Amino acid sequence: MDAGDPAKAITILRPLTVSDPHDEAAFFLLGSALARNGQLTDALTSYQAALRLQPDDAEAQLSLSKVLLTLLRYSEAMPYLERYAQNNPQSLEGHLLLGRAARLNNQLVQSRQQLAIAVWLNSEDYDTELEWGLALQAAGESANALDALQHAAKLRPDEVEPHFQLSRLDRTLGRTAQAAEELASVRRLQAASRDKTRVAVLGNEGDRAFAAGDLAAAEKFYRSVLEFEPGNANAFYNLALVAGRRHDHAEERSLLEKGVAVDPRNARLHTQLGLLNLADGDTQAARLHFTAALAAAPEFFGALASFGVIEAQAGHLSAARDLLRRAVESEPKDGSGWRNLGLVLASDGSYAEAERALQTSISCAGESAAAWIALGRIQAAQHHWTAALSSFRVAGTRESRPDSEQQRTAGLLAEEARHAIDRPPVGK
Repeated sequence: MDAGDPAKAITILRPLTVSDPHDEAAFFLLGSALARNGQLTDALTSYQAALRLQPDDAEAQLSLSKVLLTLLRYSEAMPYLERYAQNNPQSLEGHLLLGRAARLNNQLVQSRQQLAIAVWLNSEDYDTELEWGLALQAAGESANALDALQHAAKLRPDEVEPHFQLSRLDRTLGRTAQAAEELASVRRLQAASRDKTRVAVLGNEGDRAFAAGDLAAAEKFYRSVLEFEPGNANAFYNLALVAGRRHDHAEERSLLEKGVAVDPRNARLHTQLGLLNLADGDTQAARLHFTAALAAAPEFFGALASFGVIEAQAGHLSAARDLLRRAVESEPKDGSGWRNLGLVLASDGSYAEAERALQTSISCAGESAAAWIALGRIQAAQHHWTAALSSFRVAGTRESRPDSEQQRTAGLLAEEARHAIDRPPVGK
């Protein structure tokens, strides 16, 4: 199933369920795609079909139950959840959802039993503690409910729901001052949530303007983000990109350094600072920033790839190879990582592996002249002249300007490869 496009997955899976009505997996995957696409009633039908074919499919039982809960059909969800919880006694999610369904279906004894098991499985899970507090409150166990809801509020201080429930419970218990405090927390958190929504909208508008090349508008939106959140590291990063696009590298550096000051473990900021230092010829400073980026995010592609290039330029081929291999593992579809890995492997004499890396680079990044020239050089180093000639000829067709340096280079190398092919073998 296409994880990023449920609509596309639906168009692929629906015909499979028609052509093979006994394919339980197809019905289950179709149900999952429909649920993700918001087609809950159709998803329900698909999950039910999957369970008719395989009644003990635990994943289908759980998925069907979630759809029923979303549709507020609590009593229908309970038998599926009961089977699931019975067959998966260590599943926190199973007991939690059954406890929630039972509470919403006014079966408070069963709700309490199931949620007690969920709390025993993990008393530090926010959803479990919140649901436990709501069940206890519904059962009239106010003191225990108070403890559970307070614990939930500590587990996620930014969530509104536990504070709202605590304000209601405090009023019921006659704790007027505490109820007022909780209500004030509710209002504060709701205001913060609205600000986060505004920040997200402004950030998205800035991204759209930046992508369209409207740098003035992008800067305006990103600076508006800082008005709501002065410590928003992403806004500093985005403003630095705007400055970089304007070739104002002093401003770019200043903004990145401000971002690092508020978020010292931001891998993107450190990587961008490293690239700036690298462009300025300060390799040592670049190393420090790439090291900081990888300390914060060990598999961050930009830092791995850039650090690998630095190590290769310094002649540290083993370290460069390791970093670039980690880079392509982190982002296997980024052609630049494969291209740099191929060049390092070729420098180390590992031509066969280098050729495979360059071929992967071409398949990922498109057929650029530089990639084809690099592949041709590696093939030539192995005396695979026919393959090299083909690569150099392809490289020559990938440049739109006939007088470009890349095209001239490709032409000269192609000529050299052709002469090597025509050259008679030694001793003939």
